[in-house]
Amino acid sequence: MSPPGAAILKSNPADGYGTGHMVGLTGKWEFWDKLWEVAMTTRTDDYDAIVRVVQLYIDGFNDNDVGKFREAFDKDAWIFFIDADGKLHKNLISDGFEKWATPPSWGVVGRFVSVTQVGDAASVQLSFDSEKIGGWIDFHGLLMINGVWKITNKTATHSSR
Repeated sequence: MSPPGAAILKSNPADGYGTGHMVGLTGKWEFWDKLWEVAMTTRTDDYDAIVRVVQLYIDGFNDNDVGKFREAFDKDAWIFFIDADGKLHKNLISDGFEKWATPPSWGVVGRFVSVTQVGDAASVQLSFDSEKIGGWIDFHGLLMINGVWKITNKTATHSSR
């Protein structure tokens, strides 16, 4: 984020330059910083642990295993989602575990779009496709609780939206 009175300076990455900020705080423009080759693919500190928790969620559907859902989610986690018809649904996520674990397998294929971690909080964007219910875009919020990553909320929309 740029300070007040700042302008964003962009140059061609092919020239070896990244993005910088010019600041006009004293009546003249001064160089504030220069971001050289910011690696957008840098892994978060707990990347593997965070992905493992969200993978439990996917595997719970495919293995019909309530235990995997219970391991992945905090007991007080909530879900908010918009279905294919545009209707908002919200409830305690554990209320859906039994239905989610009912055979046959849901045939879920999950693709991790992004994983972001800041301290004890993380966010995972997941592309979720199922033979039973079609495609979804999920946003999972996670917290490190007593040394363990847990999904504390899920927000989703049907991919048709």
